[in-house]
Amino acid sequence: MSATPPEAREENVPRNLRLLKELVEGQERSCGSTLRWGLVRDDDLSLWSALIIGPRKTPFADRVYSLGVVCGSAYPYVVPEVRFVSEINLDGVDQVTGVVDPKVRASSSTAIVIIFDNQW
Repeated sequence: MSATPPEAREENVPRNLRLLKELVEGQERSCGSTLRWGLVRDDDLSLWSALIIGPRKTPFADRVYSLGVVCGSAYPYVVPEVRFVSEINLDGVDQVTGVVDPKVRASSSTAIVIIFDNQW
């Protein structure tokens, strides 16, 4: 018998199903895409890793950036934490931790949108 209360299990089912769907989508599109993602560990749907190949005709062209993504317990209602593991100098990316400010990521006036545009 599970020690998890029924209401907690019901709450996690949509989150886990959505994460599994997004995992499959990432694996399916990884062949021709400049964005690839997967799980850090097979037994934890909340920890992801991603690779972004810089888009052509941008200052980021042909560069490879590694990211860590943490989908918290409130995902998809709260955006995941995205952190550059690779060193990058962009507005909205903390130069020490690599954490991407979600407010800046949503702004269309920053270079970070070039990297994330139509990919994430």
